[in-house]
Amino acid sequence: KILPGGQKSYSNKVGGRSDDRTGATHEMVKALYVYLVRHAESKNNSRDLHDSRASTSMALPSPKEPSSPKEPRLSPLKEGYLEKNVEEENGELSITSDVLLPSPRPGREPDPGLTGRGKEQAKAVAELLRKIRDDPKTEPRLRPSFVYTSGFQRALETCYPIAESLNLPPRFHQDLHEEGGVFEGPRRGIRRESYPLHFGMNSNQMCQVLPGLQGTENIPEQGWWVGGQEPPNNAQKRANRCAEWLWKMAEEQGCDESFPEESSGAVVCVTHGLFMDRLIKALAGLDPHLGSMLIMTSNCAYWLVQLRIDHDENTPRIAVMAACNVVDHVPMSIRTGHSICGIAHCQPSYM
Repeated sequence: KILPGGQKSYSNKVGGRSDDRTGATHEMVKALYVYLVRHAESKNNSRDLHDSRASTSMALPSPKEPSSPKEPRLSPLKEGYLEKNVEEENGELSITSDVLLPSPRPGREPDPGLTGRGKEQAKAVAELLRKIRDDPKTEPRLRPSFVYTSGFQRALETCYPIAESLNLPPRFHQDLHEEGGVFEGPRRGIRRESYPLHFGMNSNQMCQVLPGLQGTENIPEQGWWVGGQEPPNNAQKRANRCAEWLWKMAEEQGCDESFPEESSGAVVCVTHGLFMDRLIKALAGLDPHLGSMLIMTSNCAYWLVQLRIDHDENTPRIAVMAACNVVDHVPMSIRTGHSICGIAHCQPSYM
């Protein structure tokens, strides 16, 4: 390859690169940037359901009906009970440990679409990604160039303006779906066995929601999901599998850090809140158990993750969280947050 100034660069068979001054080969440092985008607001997580009760803080028990001190409350984090300490002083409640809100509503929809607010959020993140790509100051490796989405309706509808604004063909990825899959009834707690099975959309239905969607050729006619609720262990295996898919992509199409201008661009994955918690931990090699640390992401917020590979180092894989839960592009008037295990939060505006 001829470089500016007439210099030559050579690569060996295992991906090494020569130093133009010494001629010595070395293992290249590769990097791939991934935008993990949470879907926009759907009917299951609208502001009316949980964000109005706690915009920037956790909802607390009503002072009119105080809980008795050290009253155990069923924890959705694990089976059994989690002790919480609530002390009543002068008629007011003080919280000395995390307060967990009740489990999600039993009347949740298996595969809801976006709300009107959610569609505006999707337009906002699509516009941001377009601006990032078109800004001449943006490095090539940061420019969104590939778009993947889960098969849920809310993800497909979120992906629609993203793919349209970037003029990129969206691609379905089986492993990006929300924890649990497409199922009816409550996410946690007591579930009866008589819930009807749901299978999600088939290829034709998905392409009606997101025209030009690729990767749907092998989806069964009944739908992309197998039916029933996915066990947590399977969700964790899927997060690990999805992390490996992204690391493999970094190996195959990540750019050499010494030649960032050669990058083929960044990857955008439209996925879901609970699964993002597992996926980010899997990429970073963190404890996969949900209770060890909770990673919350607002609707249409993104995480920018650099997957860095350097085989010359003792730690050849490094996941750099370059940006976390970025949501400033979504106007405060249409912003909604996230709720994990009953803990709700909505990122305030600092602009």
